[in-house]
Amino acid sequence: MYDHRTRPARRAISPASASYHATVLREAGLLTTRRNGMSVQHDLTALGSALLDGQLTL
Repeated sequence: MYDHRTRPARRAISPASASYHATVLREAGLLTTRRNGMSVQHDLTALGSALLDGQLTL
């Protein structure tokens, strides 16, 4: 079974599109972003995880 919390999504989208979507999700409080040199890591917040797990509805 696919576990969204441990497996990164692999999709063919442009870096600009990925950046835009990450910004929208970050502004909504659904993920955080950490930069380390040239690398960027995105992690779900508790709110993002709760939404994906079906514990909250919009």
